[in-house]
Amino acid sequence: MKDSLVRISTRHKKTLLHVLGVVTLLSLPFIPYFQGKSPNLFHPLAIAELISYTLLLLIFYLNYYILVPKIFFRKRYLLYALALATLYVTFRYARGQVFPTRYSLSEKPFTGQPVRDGEPGKGPVPPDMQRPPDRRSPRENSRNDIFMEVDKNIFPFLVMIAFSFVLSLNGRWRETEAARARAELAYLKAQINPHFLFNTLNSIYSLAIIQHEKTSDAVVKLSNMMRYILNESETEYTDLQKEISYISNYIDLQKMRFGEAFKLTYETKGDFSGQKIEPLILISFIENAFKYGINAEDESDIRIRIEITGHLLHLNVYNRKVKINDLPENTGGVGLKNTRERLNILYPDAHSLSIQDEPGYYEVKLTIEL
Repeated sequence: MKDSLVRISTRHKKTLLHVLGVVTLLSLPFIPYFQGKSPNLFHPLAIAELISYTLLLLIFYLNYYILVPKIFFRKRYLLYALALATLYVTFRYARGQVFPTRYSLSEKPFTGQPVRDGEPGKGPVPPDMQRPPDRRSPRENSRNDIFMEVDKNIFPFLVMIAFSFVLSLNGRWRETEAARARAELAYLKAQINPHFLFNTLNSIYSLAIIQHEKTSDAVVKLSNMMRYILNESETEYTDLQKEISYISNYIDLQKMRFGEAFKLTYETKGDFSGQKIEPLILISFIENAFKYGINAEDESDIRIRIEITGHLLHLNVYNRKVKINDLPENTGGVGLKNTRERLNILYPDAHSLSIQDEPGYYEVKLTIEL
């Protein structure tokens, strides 16, 4: 739910930026005519420029939504080049219909008529304002006019193509990074779930060996835990209350297994209702405390505190280090390593993790902004 809201917010922000860009671009032709008390917004040149800018926007979005994702990204480069060439010819022709000559609509071509005070036919033209005679041939004039039109059209065309291409490339990169993060997260979850199942089954097995009266209760709790893993671990975010219930079931199983053989303090504080969290993000730290903090021959001490203040979740896990004889040297650490990686992916700028690994104790302090 929270991730969906983030995506919606991002989508709305993107739409707003596009709307602002379109409005700004289409307003540019009218800026020079906002003068005086009666701005001439219907000046022919302003209307012509508006049509020209609209054509550029069509080129931008055609390249952004169709040409780049459906042709270029599929490595059909020749077809993409032909599409751009066709698009440019079409744009040049359409713009030529709006601007039929190379002269601005706000100006008149030089006719050689004497001009004074802006009116033709009133007095001779001063020598310093006379235009030198054009000694070029008609063919040269025609060729130069074509080049001027090409230069005039190709620059804004290339700007729109380049800008839309860069934005499409950036969007494709973001999608690739998101897909990579999702794949990596799924891999990490696949590693974590069997790890939990193995350790919990060990707890049930220990109860069954001694024919403990609460073995059936332990099986029910394990069933609830497995249901949580199957139903919630594949979701992006789950209710924090469900996550706390999962942790409580795990701690109850450990209490059934070890009885009064260890000192345990477990405390939850705050209002957990309405809060969302990534599933199975806390349990590794708690599991680690039981794994390395309990030994019948040593004095064990485990303290777990989960508190929520506003939108901040605080987890504090402390365990006194005891001697563990029945664990291989390369065991452990996988769950904690995976949890750190998941925190970096899911809460990159919204969590702080402090771990004190001292000779006599191990303490974790985690804060997550929900």
